Amino acid sequence: MPTVKITTQWLEQVQPPLQGRVDYFDTAKIRKGVNFGIRVSYSGTKTWNLIYRKDGKWQRYKIGSYPTTGYDDARQIATTIAGELLTGENDVALAKEKRVPTFSDLAQDYLENYAKKNKASWKRDEQLINNELLPLFGDVSFNSITRFNLVDRLEDIKDSGRPIWANRTLQVIRRMYNWSLNHRLYGEILPYNPFLGIPKPSVEVERDRVLNADEIRKAWEGYSSLTSPLDSAFKLLFVTAQRRSEVCQMRWDEIDGIWWTIPPERSKHNLPHRVPLSEMALAELEKARSASDEWVFSNQGKPATNTFDYAHNKVRKAANIKDFRIHDIRRTVATNMVAMGIASENVGKVLNYASRDVGRVSDTQSFDADKQKALQAWEQKLREYIYRG
Repeated sequence: MPTVKITTQWLEQVQPPLQGRVDYFDTAKIRKGVNFGIRVSYSGTKTWNLIYRKDGKWQRYKIGSYPTTGYDDARQIATTIAGELLTGENDVALAKEKRVPTFSDLAQDYLENYAKKNKASWKRDEQLINNELLPLFGDVSFNSITRFNLVDRLEDIKDSGRPIWANRTLQVIRRMYNWSLNHRLYGEILPYNPFLGIPKPSVEVERDRVLNADEIRKAWEGYSSLTSPLDSAFKLLFVTAQRRSEVCQMRWDEIDGIWWTIPPERSKHNLPHRVPLSEMALAELEKARSASDEWVFSNQGKPATNTFDYAHNKVRKAANIKDFRIHDIRRTVATNMVAMGIASENVGKVLNYASRDVGRVSDTQSFDADKQKALQAWEQKLREYIYRG
């Protein structure tokens, strides 16, 4: 972890990393055994942290975010907290109980103690919190944010041209405060959710974009121009019809012969999901095999998640396919399978849709034959689109 002299000028000039996050420690120490500094994420978020040792292990205490909290204020807060942590009350929970927790405290606890353990899509929650909520509310006591504060923030997001993102922001903050009701640290202070009943800022119209045969061929050819293994990742979206997050984070130890088992922690409904791998799928996996021993589609030793949007937009523009999003691939596959005469129930099994019959089955092999037959038929149709135009 680099050590630098943190100043306002340095804070304004420091560049975010290309991916992940970097911790910078301030050269001006607070006290022995305590490090004060700032974490800079690839998204541009800058978060003040206090790093201290407890029971032989380093612990992290989040103070606030910059520029909402400036250097002098963050350092003063860190000095106070350090005194509480290292004078017989060496426990972050006890330190929190001596003051009303901030929204930043709630956000961190929600992500670590609920979202990461129970939600396959927790990274989207983290992104929404970091980008849309923490910059404004991070250092505010969690129980002092009013409905009107939140409505104003949602309107700002909507007015910036992101109406659906405003809806998602409302969803995640409601979920946070629902979770807090059963957590003693928060529930005893605020025993109700102040954001229930706030209407969605924007009306959502379900997207129905489906690629035609010519667009499927152009997209496939465009993805073929990408460097390996990214080209194979996009093609696997077409061949398997699985969600982008599931393909991005695919691991070699999830593959057993002609079957790919998506584990519960990454599956949409927290249940394992078995995906049959066709000849085309196996061929793309073989092309990607040399890239990493852990991740099937990796970028510098990590899942290639952050490169997907950039690569897709590059292909979309080059192929001149209008209004084409990555999730349209999954909808295109599903629509084609139904049009081919495959039962909607079996299409749902392939896509791992939630239902009383599909989503809660404990025997993960119950629908293997149906899924295999459906994807084999789709592969034959896909070949026709690709190679016959």
